[in-house]
Amino acid sequence: MINTGFWSNPRPDTSKELKDLYGGIRFVFNYHHREVEGVRSLALKVKTGIDTIDPFIQEITAEICPTCKSPNCINANGRFDWCDLIFFSALGIELPPFRDGLGDEDPCQFLAEKGCLLPRTMRPYRCNWWYCDSLLEAFNHWRPRKQRMFISLMQDITQTRFRMCNQFKEIHAAVSRTASNR
Repeated sequence: MINTGFWSNPRPDTSKELKDLYGGIRFVFNYHHREVEGVRSLALKVKTGIDTIDPFIQEITAEICPTCKSPNCINANGRFDWCDLIFFSALGIELPPFRDGLGDEDPCQFLAEKGCLLPRTMRPYRCNWWYCDSLLEAFNHWRPRKQRMFISLMQDITQTRFRMCNQFKEIHAAVSRTASNR
């Protein structure tokens, strides 16, 4: 069940690749509870950060996105990477349905007429932090204190997520070594 080529495809392109990668990650969470406690704790911090920053993002997207003539929510930003899957596994979140055959420039598979179908905590990380020029321009009109708070929250989420992913990668390597020594 432990795949030593686990990190070879950081962004799965098909539903099969996605499910296989997710299955390998879930295996570690399901059978190595004690080892992944720290990863779960970091994932909860990331979730809390995303929940905290969500109103800021909702405010700015509610203003800009409805009038957009060319939605920027493209499929390239709507694909999950291995770190998204670690986050989901740590929190016990099931994967949303994934459609095969969409090109990178196609509209995101999760984009509906009134916005994203997924709650912010279930969106791919790159989707949450990708902003078009119009959103960045609107952000520049916020009060400096609000901008600093937003940037600080984003940095904290990013750094915590980075630690979460690296910690899991180390655990996965140790589990793989142990399994191969048997």
